[in-house]
Amino acid sequence: MSNRVPILDFPDALLDAVRNGRLGFTKAQALARLEDERARDALLEEAIAGDLSLSQIRRRITEVRRGAESGKGPERDERFVLASSARRLLNRQRLGRLSGKDLARVTALLRELKDVLEG
Repeated sequence: MSNRVPILDFPDALLDAVRNGRLGFTKAQALARLEDERARDALLEEAIAGDLSLSQIRRRITEVRRGAESGKGPERDERFVLASSARRLLNRQRLGRLSGKDLARVTALLRELKDVLEG
């Protein structure tokens, strides 16, 4: 139990996520080491939504820190979160479970997204 004492120093968002069972202690502990609050909160949401593994979280923390060191800052991080979220959401398993109506809607949204990105 004494190895869980650092949980008392976790930022509120991490503490809430652990208390509500949305995030495991070791994942929260890794996120707590990320100093940038904005990046930490974004990564917390990504970790919960994508059910990221501890190694994926650690890799993302490294990427965030490298981005900060290179001066790319939060804007680059938000773009990375968006791109990784899109990749995670658009997988064969998820798309295979969609009804015909939902698949048609996703297809239309992807066409619109493509138009925005290419236009």
